[in-house]
Amino acid sequence: MSAIILQNVTFGYPGAAQNVFENFSAVLDTDWKLALTGRNGRGKSTLLHLLCGEYGYSGRISAGVQAEYFPYAADASLDALSALYVAQPDIELWRLKAELNKLGVGEEALERPLCTLSGGERTKVMLAALFAKENAFPLIDEPTNHLDEGGRKKLSDYLAAKRGFILVSHDRDFLDGCCDHVLALNAEGYELRKGSFSDWWRDKTATDAAEAEKSARLQKQIAALETAAARTSAWADKVEASKNQKVADLRPDKGHIGAMAAKMAKRAKVTERRREQAAEEKRSLLKNAEFYGNFKLTPLSFRTQTLCSLTHADFSFGESPAVRDVSLTVERGERIALRGENGSGKSTVLKLLTGELTAQSGIVQVPGDLRISYLPQNVSGICGTVAGYAAAHGADPTLVMTILNKFDLRSELFSRDISGYSDGQKKKVALAVSLATPAHLYIWDEPLNFIDLVSRIQLEELILRFRPTLLFIEHDAAFCRNVATRTVELRRPCRTSDAKVHGR
Repeated sequence: MSAIILQNVTFGYPGAAQNVFENFSAVLDTDWKLALTGRNGRGKSTLLHLLCGEYGYSGRISAGVQAEYFPYAADASLDALSALYVAQPDIELWRLKAELNKLGVGEEALERPLCTLSGGERTKVMLAALFAKENAFPLIDEPTNHLDEGGRKKLSDYLAAKRGFILVSHDRDFLDGCCDHVLALNAEGYELRKGSFSDWWRDKTATDAAEAEKSARLQKQIAALETAAARTSAWADKVEASKNQKVADLRPDKGHIGAMAAKMAKRAKVTERRREQAAEEKRSLLKNAEFYGNFKLTPLSFRTQTLCSLTHADFSFGESPAVRDVSLTVERGERIALRGENGSGKSTVLKLLTGELTAQSGIVQVPGDLRISYLPQNVSGICGTVAGYAAAHGADPTLVMTILNKFDLRSELFSRDISGYSDGQKKKVALAVSLATPAHLYIWDEPLNFIDLVSRIQLEELILRFRPTLLFIEHDAAFCRNVATRTVELRRPCRTSDAKVHGR
């Protein structure tokens, strides 16, 4: 066993209002398969870079292993094998091929230019090279963003067989499949525990619920004590005023009145002390509660039961067919998960319905008065302020910012250029704009990429509460399981021209 030891680590980005870490201390066993979780902006990726020695910091980090970060830079113009040797010069070919075999990737992938590999293939090839390197301790940052559900399951099984690593991912099923410890970066401090992500989340939600109930009780107690204090103060004033009042030409008994006043003063002090104790106890609660209240979704009801449809639709990019003979009907109130392996044409189907692409054959029926709120897969290029971006897309800026606050995006960021946001923060802005747009149909292309787990669960609860008509692509199996009312599975056009439709 060896350990990574962090002692009083403090780090902040230049110009930031506050540090990401302040006197952070922890001991991490390198035999653990550690899930690193927390809201976007809590410092998960930053911590990985600190462990790699890429950032300057105060404090101390010591480790008996050589940390290696994924994803790492690789020259996409080279063939895959050459690019890997440049990036990881110490790997041995036989080890690399063995790791590729475990991931289900053929050796021929090494001979192809790296730029021609799919996102999923590139992820697997680069991970294989990382694990083929001797004495490397992998720090793996969101490896699932380009993987379909089957690819995620294979990668989870692969990692489960490994000895130790630190993994950042927002996919619950993926984490549960391969991790045995959880390090949660909370709003204040952190929590480190043994077990799966689901174990940790179940206990956390139970703790948050119990604290919320106790906080409500204490609030009532504080209000009652404040009422009692005001009543005692009024009595004390009345007693004080009676000192100099004559009743039937009799002088008041100032000794008796003084004793009463002292008793009331004592009672007031006791009441105030109890109020302060209750208030302090209340302040100690819910510091790390992750939910910030509910917000509304305003789906519109369309005039007909059928909203839109594809009938025997075809589309090709040059000589490469993207979709072939695809038929799909979206009915009011449905929440359809569009599934299929990478390259099966899922995004193309969405673009045919939004009008971004035009079918080369077949029929696409989308009524002119159907209002669609579309969230594209790639939002990396968005820029401007939050208010400006919202207004440009026809959304209420105030509502967008309210949603972002509830997604734990700090309001101090709203006036900054979105281009400087993290990938997760950019995706939250685009998602908030879509949510703030009243629509008959919401079409989302991988809405959860880079989005933290808590925000995913918030989104699930929002959808289940307001029940919008939704057509979406998402590889988070738990999200699809909880949200979808129906799935439509597409297959690669080169394999079959049929699309299989399954009711849930």
